[in-house]
Amino acid sequence: MPHSSGGGSSSGGSFSGSSSYSGSGSGASSRPTTSRTYYAGYVPYVRYSSGTPEYYYVDKESRKHNAVIGCIGSVIAFLIIGLIFANFLFAVLSPVEKMQSYQEGYTFDGINDEAGLLTQDEKTRIQEQLNRYYSTSGIETHVHTITEKIYEEADKDDLETYALYDYVRTFDNEDSWLIVVEDMGNGKWQFQGMQGDNTDVWLSEKTTNRFNNTVTDSLWREEGYGTALLTGFTELNENALSDIDPMADGGQTVFIIAIAIFAVLLLVPALILISCIRTIRNTTRKLEKEGYHELSNARMVSVNGESTPLLVTCPYCDGTYAFGELSCPHCGAPGVTQPTE
Repeated sequence: MPHSSGGGSSSGGSFSGSSSYSGSGSGASSRPTTSRTYYAGYVPYVRYSSGTPEYYYVDKESRKHNAVIGCIGSVIAFLIIGLIFANFLFAVLSPVEKMQSYQEGYTFDGINDEAGLLTQDEKTRIQEQLNRYYSTSGIETHVHTITEKIYEEADKDDLETYALYDYVRTFDNEDSWLIVVEDMGNGKWQFQGMQGDNTDVWLSEKTTNRFNNTVTDSLWREEGYGTALLTGFTELNENALSDIDPMADGGQTVFIIAIAIFAVLLLVPALILISCIRTIRNTTRKLEKEGYHELSNARMVSVNGESTPLLVTCPYCDGTYAFGELSCPHCGAPGVTQPTE
């Protein structure tokens, strides 16, 4: 339903409008990915120092699995943040639409000076501002002046209630704005705005407060109803587009800060993704740089209660090495394919 856009009075000054009328970790997680001690499922890596094998055991599958999960999570986070950022940009940069009821070339008589408070020249000039605002926003704005007698005959509790009643009988949509001005006699006055729910983007609290303050100040200076309304609507038109511009009144700074925050949020999953890819590619590169190589077909045996790769003796040079080598690391002869246990 329509709701108040605030107003002003000779006794209390301007006031704002109301809202609307309404009826845990597991044991496996503690195991290292690279260890001198063998764990089930680890792949042995070996190098030979002075003919003696030295081992490292690598949890390759778990490491790759975790890296893949990290990559997938990072990609999902990247996409979600990217979509949020895209929606933010769309919302900020998209132009604010006019009211759906707007019609090009539509004309209306927005002045109902029932109390006789305006001169013909003032009516004409105010109507020009109403037409201008309609062309900009699509909001059809009417001004209705009443006397104390008209208000009393309507039998309403207050001017806000009267303005709601007047709005409903004047408009059949939520795209309009009505200003009711009451001359109470003896220099006393009050006015009340009533706006449709669809006008909130254009007629924000900031916008209507400025209008109310301007009209109230002018009436307090006894400049007359026509001058007060004309000044208020002229100022409204001058600020109509800047009021809805997100880059105005510090909005540009907020926008830049928001972009910086989104950039950081996008950078975090991107860095994690890069790290995960490097993890997959470099799982064993460090060991390989130190001279270790994988024992693909190692056979593990228990020695003194600890699992270790089975050692075999080269029949050509009598050198000892781990079973699973394709060739003897000492003389280069073909590796032993059938160990003697």
